[in-house]
Amino acid sequence: MTKHVDTAFERHFSEPPVVAVKEGRTHCEACKEPLDPSVMHKCHGNQEYQAPVVSATEITQRCPECSTGEGVLLSLPFYGVVEHVVVCKTCRRYLYPLVNDPGKAISSWNEQAMRGLKGCWPVWRAALPGDDERANVIQGDAKPAQPDLANYTGECPKCRGGRDLVFNAESVGCDLCGGKGVIA
Repeated sequence: MTKHVDTAFERHFSEPPVVAVKEGRTHCEACKEPLDPSVMHKCHGNQEYQAPVVSATEITQRCPECSTGEGVLLSLPFYGVVEHVVVCKTCRRYLYPLVNDPGKAISSWNEQAMRGLKGCWPVWRAALPGDDERANVIQGDAKPAQPDLANYTGECPKCRGGRDLVFNAESVGCDLCGGKGVIA
């Protein structure tokens, strides 16, 4: 049965429950270590909340977009101002816009990754430091010195229909068409 306490404005509140303390705490309930009343006890069970530290000097987080790539800081001279950006080595995404302070570029990269935010970040198209430019070369067969004219009929591609023979009077004739200007 609860008792009601009269208050002003005819409102009634119930009395608080009576709590009996049987004995003082001697051990931490989380880690079971003995407690000393003169020392502030800290363990995984009673730590105060601390905001995560976002580094502005070192890239500590993986790519916010792909979550696997490492970031690399680029410094780009742009019309007398040096702009900085962190680019992922794997997916080549970077946080837009470019900034004037390298610490701000690094901290925004780390902060986005710590929050787990993904966005539609642009893709870095230029080369990154350490990229092997030989991988960007298109592999293919070397072009033949002369075109394949097995089934070709028409103006000679080498002497352009005999016009080059007129300009080069010392030339005896074209080796493709025999000086006729036409391949038949």
